[in-house]
Amino acid sequence: MPRKSSSIIGVGNLLMGDDGLGIVALEQLRRQQLPPGIELIDAGCGGLTLLQLLADCERALLIDAADFGRPAGCILRLPAEHIVDIQGGTGQASLHQTGLAEVLGLAVKLGQLPELTLFLVQPQCVAPGLELSLPVRQTLPRLLEMLQKELENWRNA
Repeated sequence: MPRKSSSIIGVGNLLMGDDGLGIVALEQLRRQQLPPGIELIDAGCGGLTLLQLLADCERALLIDAADFGRPAGCILRLPAEHIVDIQGGTGQASLHQTGLAEVLGLAVKLGQLPELTLFLVQPQCVAPGLELSLPVRQTLPRLLEMLQKELENWRNA
């Protein structure tokens, strides 16, 4: 299967409040004008299923909620290698069953890690519910701007 040129991957669970952020962001991106060749991928709750999705990408942006100890709604943009280097491919950077750092570490070992930038948002509430918390919901426009800027950088590279 040929590698895709570029993808935006949203991770999350819409039934668990702020954990649904990655999927909500994807739905909003679907309504925007994106450059040709950008694939939007709903990765559900992520975990090991991310390995195949990453293997099929040349480059990707990944959106997820993650607890990194900042105020709710804070956005952290970092290259995937940063999580792998800091946590050595272990640990729970994401809120899903298999930690994002573990998946990225395994992708590195398998030679399947594409050029990848993570956009992580600090959740306020991860509990059963269909709504994002106010701080996370208010962060969405800024997050979408950051993603559009990243896509523009890809186009200009």
